[in-house]
Amino acid sequence: MSTISHLPGLRIPLELIDEVFEYCTSDRHLLAAFSLVCKAHIELSRRHLFSRLTIKSNQDAQAFVELLESPLCTFNAPYIVAGLELLDEAKDSSWYPSALATLDTFLPELSELAVDMFEVLPASEQLIAMHPVFRRLIHLRLTDVRAECDTDVLKYAASFPELHDLFVVGGSYESVDDSEPFYQFPKTIDKLVLSGDWVPTGVSWCLTSPEIPIIPTLTLDGCYLSNSGEDEVSAYLAHLGPDLESLSLNFEYGPEDFHPTNFLSNHSGLTDLRVFGSAGPIFQILIAMLPCMRTPNLDTIEIAIKCFDTVRSLPYQSLRVAYWPIEIDTLPWGELDALFAQSTFTSAPLEIILGIDARSFLPKFASREAFEAEIMGRMPLSRDKELLALSHGTLALIRNPRFPQLSTSSDIPAQPLLPLSETPTLSFLMKPKPQLSAELLLDRLSKFSGSALAVILKLCFTNALASAR
Repeated sequence: MSTISHLPGLRIPLELIDEVFEYCTSDRHLLAAFSLVCKAHIELSRRHLFSRLTIKSNQDAQAFVELLESPLCTFNAPYIVAGLELLDEAKDSSWYPSALATLDTFLPELSELAVDMFEVLPASEQLIAMHPVFRRLIHLRLTDVRAECDTDVLKYAASFPELHDLFVVGGSYESVDDSEPFYQFPKTIDKLVLSGDWVPTGVSWCLTSPEIPIIPTLTLDGCYLSNSGEDEVSAYLAHLGPDLESLSLNFEYGPEDFHPTNFLSNHSGLTDLRVFGSAGPIFQILIAMLPCMRTPNLDTIEIAIKCFDTVRSLPYQSLRVAYWPIEIDTLPWGELDALFAQSTFTSAPLEIILGIDARSFLPKFASREAFEAEIMGRMPLSRDKELLALSHGTLALIRNPRFPQLSTSSDIPAQPLLPLSETPTLSFLMKPKPQLSAELLLDRLSKFSGSALAVILKLCFTNALASAR
């Protein structure tokens, strides 16, 4: 070993090494290699290697428990395992309840949990009826839970006193409980994602709680909205008013004729709006929605167009994509162009991201440049105001741009935009802590140029940056 690495002042702080590891989290082999350098690196790399675990079978669960039971095991340290996902490869969720009850003993500080129940009724009922586990849980995602009663799942969610993010996606229930709820919707929740039949159940629970909760970030199915605004979803959105900050609406399944007379008309706190659906209906919904909206601080609208279908058996397996052709002449580009260019619904600098996979358009476009020119020609008002740019295969309209020009790539990307129901299972997990900027981190590493470890860290860091780009 070089003696220069031991000279006074040249020892690299562990905090700086940890920052490099933050940039290299996708390279598990690299982190594993660094864990062999010294004991300090074991602790740093382990937090990135094992912070979120996916257990895919009962055998895996038993092996993990045996590891935790070892007197030499340190995996139950609070900073090691933060997130746990149960996703059985054989779609057998019967072992989940017993595994969670056992793991609660070893991982009392677990903050993130995701389970996919595959609509198995007995296992779902055992899960939601079990004694509360992981009392420090902050993020909970329940996928394809099948319950006897519509309120059972939400009662289970209410058993976590510190819950902030709740996702209930897919699944079903056998019966409806018409009685008034005697329990309060958790006041700690500030992000709620509901799909399917859980939307009216969850929103109704909010509205009938002794104290209506304020949830600033919502993702709901838009099919439950009505033109009159007398539906429960509209009523809850109206109650939130200026307290609503971010709203995502999935219009994949309607409504077919949505022309509201009063929608988001008093929502000065809303800064982010996302709508999802098929091309024709979602354009018409936007044209109907935008004139009603009074959202003076809205600065981002994301429009995700579904133009493909996927076939899969499990979320972590590869997707086979079948594209639906979109006749470009059938979309109301002119009306949308006028609404975006005028932007009467907001006073803030506005960025509109229109996500459409160009491969689905008819006629086909031979190049990225041809696609860009076609869209520019169909939205002349936005183009003439220099609001329109095509960036990385996504159409972006920007009013009062914060950047002088958006970069473009040479071809249209091959990765399609996934609908809400097909996003990765752990997409809700906590955001990583703020990283040092790449430039500042490189500058700090340069101060240790005499250390061989610094040279290796700098090389790994620059490779990670190159891969990310």
